[in-house]
Amino acid sequence: MINRLDLKEHVEVIDKVVDMPEMYAKMHVTVVPFLNLWRSPEIPLSAVESLACGRPVVATDVGEIAELVQKYRCGCVAKPLKNEFLMVLKECKRNYEVYQGNCRGVGKYLFGLDLDKMIGDC
Repeated sequence: MINRLDLKEHVEVIDKVVDMPEMYAKMHVTVVPFLNLWRSPEIPLSAVESLACGRPVVATDVGEIAELVQKYRCGCVAKPLKNEFLMVLKECKRNYEVYQGNCRGVGKYLFGLDLDKMIGDC
């Protein structure tokens, strides 16, 4: 998808991460680019952790993660098309503080997470 959307200069794909809180502290958003849910969780753990760390989620309009992001305004949702996805990334950047402010509460409220134990200081 990164190549198809011509985002190579702006996106870094990391295969293995040992310290997730440190990784979330370094990033601005988590992207969940599902084309379908075949062999994929409805709400990936990476998205939940991202929200708990106050990092918005940018997701394609597939599955429950898209519904969650829209309902709680904790990121942006797009169809998996180049122009729309780029537009949504720009929207997330413009309203980043609003989305970021909504993130932590979502993880705690919806998933009953003990965020301090789960993620530490991210």
